[in-house]
Amino acid sequence: MADNDLAAYREEQRRRWLQRQSTVNGGTASSEGSPQPEATNIEAAQSSSAGTAAATGTGSPLVRIAPVQSNSGSSASGPSHHRMSSTSPPPPANRGTPKVTEEDQPLQKCHILPLGGEVNNLDALDQLNSVLKTLRTEKKAVRVDDVLEGKNKQEYIIASVLPKEGGIIVEPTEFFIEGPPVEKFTKLQLVCTDQNGEDNSEETLFS
Repeated sequence: MADNDLAAYREEQRRRWLQRQSTVNGGTASSEGSPQPEATNIEAAQSSSAGTAAATGTGSPLVRIAPVQSNSGSSASGPSHHRMSSTSPPPPANRGTPKVTEEDQPLQKCHILPLGGEVNNLDALDQLNSVLKTLRTEKKAVRVDDVLEGKNKQEYIIASVLPKEGGIIVEPTEFFIEGPPVEKFTKLQLVCTDQNGEDNSEETLFS
């Protein structure tokens, strides 16, 4: 190859190399000069939240979630209402006083009167002694108008008790057999107001 041809070949190679360099440099400059994409909404929200925290002087969240203990023993972060429900106090129990029945309360005083006849007070105590002991052993409740039967088949009636609801006979119970006997009805007459009925004769009333 002649010297002129070699020089022309080198000049052509140099020109092509300069074109490639100018193309590469131009593309890089264009890329560097293009505007950057705007921040996403999430990044903007995060930046706004960080700015608000910085303005208030604290970076910690306003609501703290208490850790909840899992079954395996590890601590995990859970909703705060779970923590509140686990530590909330139980509802108050009903503390009303239970109603006392006659079978539960002891009898303090008992007034007994003969039913239908005169009886000596000392004789009455002797006749009722075994009956009252049986009632105390079996813990049967005694109430007003209860009728007791003595050893000689004489009947006695409970005139009053204390407490007035009645109760069971205990060792400290006091008995009183004082006062006139209570009349025992042998007949009861009923008067009919309907004049169209049968005659109000003794045979009709007590038949």
